[in-house]
Amino acid sequence: VFLVASFPAFKILGLLLLTAGGIIIVWAFRHYDTGEFIGIRNRPASGSLNTSGLNAYVRHPIYSGTLLVMIGSWCMFPSGDMTAFVLAVFLYIPFGIYWEEKKLVGLFGDAYRDYQRRVKRLIPSVW
Repeated sequence: VFLVASFPAFKILGLLLLTAGGIIIVWAFRHYDTGEFIGIRNRPASGSLNTSGLNAYVRHPIYSGTLLVMIGSWCMFPSGDMTAFVLAVFLYIPFGIYWEEKKLVGLFGDAYRDYQRRVKRLIPSVW
């Protein structure tokens, strides 16, 4: 199953995906308050819904970038351990999205529901 590891093109694809995912994550974080994101600072009651930057295209750009990083990492280092790790991340993300969106609907109400109708979760115009 890990025969693909012997193909240099597969490693190049992995590097491209990993790099693209890393760029997406860094770019997405530019539009977040890092202290609030990691939970050391509370969101101000008057805070507004962030629909700028990559959030104009997908609701969860950090998760989108993470998926690319995971796929790229697996392409570069295909192994049983990496496969298990990537699958664990892929299994977590739908739950993370569910809990995050539940919190955001509670914070922003109809504004977030409207945003959910207009903008896809992870892949622009797809899902």
